[in-house]
Amino acid sequence: MTAFDLYSSPIRQDDPEMVDQFCSASSPPAIVQIVDPPADDPWDYRNLAEAYRWRLEVTLHEVGAAHQVERYYSENGVDVESTPDDVAPTTVGELTSLPDKLKIRFGIGMKHLAAALGVERPAVYAWMKGERLPQPKRWGRIPSLSELANFWQEHSSHPLSRRAFVPVESGLSVMDLLSAESLDLSKIKEVLKKLATAENDRSARLREKAVAMRERMKSRSVMPLPDVLVDQTLRDLGGR
Repeated sequence: MTAFDLYSSPIRQDDPEMVDQFCSASSPPAIVQIVDPPADDPWDYRNLAEAYRWRLEVTLHEVGAAHQVERYYSENGVDVESTPDDVAPTTVGELTSLPDKLKIRFGIGMKHLAAALGVERPAVYAWMKGERLPQPKRWGRIPSLSELANFWQEHSSHPLSRRAFVPVESGLSVMDLLSAESLDLSKIKEVLKKLATAENDRSARLREKAVAMRERMKSRSVMPLPDVLVDQTLRDLGGR
């Protein structure tokens, strides 16, 4: 683990301005450990800026050390208690709405979305209510799933829906791939693209049949269905 120790820093310890400039130049730490100055330290605290007189910060650069951190600074600079569930950077506004977007684009329920996120359903509901935050390893799956959902939407106008459960890759379904411990984005995108191509071809064939049927009905002086109704029917069929 890489850490910066202010006690062993080469900067002049008796120069408050130099200390202040050094700490201001570095980016604010996402995770910090509060370190009490040792009683026998010769540092003259009367010459330190007020912000550093009572407390020193040691930046922890590895997320794996998060469980050893007693406290950390949130994005707004306020001290908050750290727990294994909230040591990761947070964007609560996006987190509360993203699960619904993923459900719609993938066409799956909360049970399967929770499986893709690697948690149980109550955890996802708690995220959406802002009552809990994901653990770091779970937090990392959210942007990956969002990327995959966007990729599918770019290639198909229909939700993934039942196609998510059809074995397509070595006997595995898209849902199996989404629920794996490690997400293979390249492989999943390849599978999604194949499914989208097959779905688009199917929709095109249905549309051709519908157009041919309307032409036959017109030739027999039968009033065909309105185009709007035909289009809606094709969309419904494509989403099944």
